[in-house]
Amino acid sequence: MGFQGKVRDLPLTLTPPWRRSRRGRIHPPPRPHLSVRWSSLPSPLSALSIAAPAPAGTPVELELVLAVDASSSVDDAEFALQMRGIAAAFRDADVQAAIDGAGGRGIAVALIQWSDFVGQRKTVDWTLVRDAAGAAALADDIAAAGRAIPGGGTAIYGVVNFTLHELDVNGYDGRRRVIDVSGDGRSDLLVPTTAARDRAVRRGVVVNGLAILDDEPMLDEYYRRYVIGGPGAFVMTAADYDAFAEAIAAKLIREIAGPRVAKRRPDDPHMDGVAGEGLSPSPGSDAALAAFAVGEDSSSPTPPPVSSVDTNPYRGS
Repeated sequence: MGFQGKVRDLPLTLTPPWRRSRRGRIHPPPRPHLSVRWSSLPSPLSALSIAAPAPAGTPVELELVLAVDASSSVDDAEFALQMRGIAAAFRDADVQAAIDGAGGRGIAVALIQWSDFVGQRKTVDWTLVRDAAGAAALADDIAAAGRAIPGGGTAIYGVVNFTLHELDVNGYDGRRRVIDVSGDGRSDLLVPTTAARDRAVRRGVVVNGLAILDDEPMLDEYYRRYVIGGPGAFVMTAADYDAFAEAIAAKLIREIAGPRVAKRRPDDPHMDGVAGEGLSPSPGSDAALAAFAVGEDSSSPTPPPVSSVDTNPYRGS
């Protein structure tokens, strides 16, 4: 077998090609170069990556993402109130008791600041919290985290999608996974928020909301219809940023304890943690909400309840 026959079955090319002289003689190239097609050869690294399964995540009771509004509607003083409120919540005795009650596996928590479609920053990395000391350490990290996003639009769709990726790659395996979205305005992105919300629900992730009502009094209804979703999903409200700290503490207690664990006060029919029960929109509010929520999908199913911190049954007496 000649040289040409030997190389016919190899994954290579010959450059420059063989040439024929005017007299019909075939001459090999004076300096043949072998160029291997690497794509046709098996890669040892790729074989290893296929053969080795991804390591299992650390089991926890809850994976919780705190998504904090840093859009242009939130000034620096208001943003600071949010961060101080969340830090204070993890120092709260009732929140720490809920963490203790979650069992020895604990909870994994991360904080993400968000604004427009591409404006998301993880400013407190995933932290495993099992007890009061861990909660206090997390509170210190939150208090030390500065503002990473100076402003921008309001794209709840973007932060939910960003957070879904974080939940996939964080190295934890939670029995429950929750995205906690807080903000003071509706999405101004033309892509429906419900598209991201529904994607989260299909993947077993619950989306809850904390609506700050000082600029948009109907924001709780917007969150109820277009943002939250999943078993036991709920909205809580804060009348303004000064009320945020108490509201986020109450919300964390409910999210950490779980809707079927936390107790319900007999005088509160609105916060039992079961999707589909609770307050209905007031007569005539649908038209106003439709104008308020331009670009959203109006075919969303009947949403879960809305409640303010004043009627929350999950705070200690």
